[in-house]
Amino acid sequence: MNTALTIRKLYASNYLSGMVFWYPIAKVFMVEIGISPTAIGVSVALFLSLVLLLDIPSGYLADRYKRIYVLLAAMSCLGLASFILGISTGIYTYLPGIMLYACYIALSSGTFQALMYDTLADAGREAQYSKLQGRAFGLFLAGVSTGSIAGGLLGEHLGLRWTFFLSLIPVVLNLLIIATISDPRHHKHVADKKFKQHLTAAWSLVRSNSKLSQLVLLLVVTGMLADVQHEFGGLYYLGLGFPIAAMGFLNAIKWLTAAAGQVVSAGFVPDRATHVLLPLFITAYGLFSFWESRIGVIFFILAAGLFALLSNKAETEVQGLVSPNLRATMFSMTNAGSGLLMLPLSLVIGWVIQTYSIFQVYQLVALIGFAYTLYA
Repeated sequence: MNTALTIRKLYASNYLSGMVFWYPIAKVFMVEIGISPTAIGVSVALFLSLVLLLDIPSGYLADRYKRIYVLLAAMSCLGLASFILGISTGIYTYLPGIMLYACYIALSSGTFQALMYDTLADAGREAQYSKLQGRAFGLFLAGVSTGSIAGGLLGEHLGLRWTFFLSLIPVVLNLLIIATISDPRHHKHVADKKFKQHLTAAWSLVRSNSKLSQLVLLLVVTGMLADVQHEFGGLYYLGLGFPIAAMGFLNAIKWLTAAAGQVVSAGFVPDRATHVLLPLFITAYGLFSFWESRIGVIFFILAAGLFALLSNKAETEVQGLVSPNLRATMFSMTNAGSGLLMLPLSLVIGWVIQTYSIFQVYQLVALIGFAYTLYA
């Protein structure tokens, strides 16, 4: 295997995976086609339920079989989801697209990270994981930024619906690139357990290793906070009175800041970084949540960068504590944990938006973050 070429392909695939033009305007589109805030909360709950059901099994598939096949399936689901969401006219036609998007999230969850680590392990370069995965995820976020700017402009001039249809272009290009990547040898020799045994082994490892359990809990809780921030970001911008094109640019700045957080993460010592970065992230989160003005957007963007930096260092520590055959499953477990917290919360969020406003949603979640920081 040509390691350098494979890494470049993973870089390109990460960038194209992020280039989804409808990301910044999805919730605004739902409002435009007549979906109520309560129904938006229900759709998020359905999405999270499916991710919870599929996340860990999909991580097992990525560990047990070829990761490339799992990524190809993931991108196919993203393409179908974009098309179905684009033709939807109400909540019932929108939900099948949400279900396919949940499949995409579940199938891709942890798979890119595990593929990068094992590719480096084939060449004896595991020590470079934090640096190279930081670049890869930074490129993903750069793709999201590009897609956000383009999506805002496309939505402003062509209509929100076109952002879904045009998102099929990067999906097709991504499928062509992924199809040329070979699975690393480091992965093939070890993924041989049945699903129940596989999941039990991963859970037993978390329970027996206090350091790992702390890291998993950190990723679960902060991942939930980040999920709320990104999932309802469009409504946050709308609440502050920003036009569609401005939403795209603000979303791009947010994701570029997150990309910068990933890129600079290699310069931080993991164990020390997590202790310092957690309170900084929670503070920034609280500031944008309780500062109900456009000034708060500064901290909204800063929180995204701090989370990217924090999650990279925590994930790097997890990679070093987990064997190759459990890596994708472990990250699927952390994502599933965040989803499990989000599931009941999303139903509450729909009611809070309907009764009060999006700002009260973020304030509620920020208080959860403050409580966890005091516990940690």
